[in-house]
Amino acid sequence: MLTRITADQIDNNTFTTKVEGIVTTDNETRSYIPEYADSVLWAGNSGNNNGEMISDWDDANRKTFFQWKASSGQSSLQDYYIVKLWKLPSTWQEWQDPAITLEYMTDVADTAKAKIKMTIEKNGVQVYDSSDLAADSWTTLSVTKADMGVWAADDDMVVKIRMFALDDGTQHTAKVSTLKINYKG
Repeated sequence: MLTRITADQIDNNTFTTKVEGIVTTDNETRSYIPEYADSVLWAGNSGNNNGEMISDWDDANRKTFFQWKASSGQSSLQDYYIVKLWKLPSTWQEWQDPAITLEYMTDVADTAKAKIKMTIEKNGVQVYDSSDLAADSWTTLSVTKADMGVWAADDDMVVKIRMFALDDGTQHTAKVSTLKINYKG
């Protein structure tokens, strides 16, 4: 017996495969490499955002990244955000595990000098808040399917990546690279 297989493109590289009338879902990954599409840099409301945000290239690790560095003389943690808005596609089924990953690095593994925090909102309500993160080499934060809870097609997701750094005689830095969103659709 000959089986007919067809694939229809639905939303930006999301495919549904039909095999003899059965619809299967595929694992999807959306990778956002700095500078992230549909994102903004935001000072937030702390008032402690004296510094410089740049995007750059790490030739040794072959990564683009955002870097936050406190201005000279800032002896308290200064912060700045990257905010990414993403609407879940109409083909949405559920999260993969891990649901979201973020590559990050600080110049020192000391959260008192430089750190990253990530929060995730679903339709304006916070559903995830990471601990303070610091690592002196590229490391990956993994947000699990269980951390995310239940979502539905067309929900709005806002990812807020807050980067902190201070200057204690050394201008400390916080860096983030690829953000991945993993789901079944």
